[in-house]
Amino acid sequence: MDLLLQSLILSASLGALIGLIRQWRDQQNAHKGGVPFAGLRTFVLWALIGYTSAFLSESYAPYCFAVALVLVGLHLVLHGISGEERTRVGFTTGAAAIITLFLLAIC
Repeated sequence: MDLLLQSLILSASLGALIGLIRQWRDQQNAHKGGVPFAGLRTFVLWALIGYTSAFLSESYAPYCFAVALVLVGLHLVLHGISGEERTRVGFTTGAAAIITLFLLAIC
């Protein structure tokens, strides 16, 4: 149980680091009229989803990580379709989300 808690804290911390970097970049570009989509909180959640789904896939539900990957991808696509032009999800945000999911899955 101690290892599980350490892994969750590490996952949340790495997700927070990625989210802070993305949020800082979006705040630097805020003068251009863009509205940030994913920042600190979103990346922490995606990191925890990646770790938890990989943990569950390993132990209990074999397709849990694949479902999580599809759901995060669907979240990105639906936000990109439904958002206004200034809130669209860029390629780097989508790539960072998927990389975060995979990175924390191997944590």
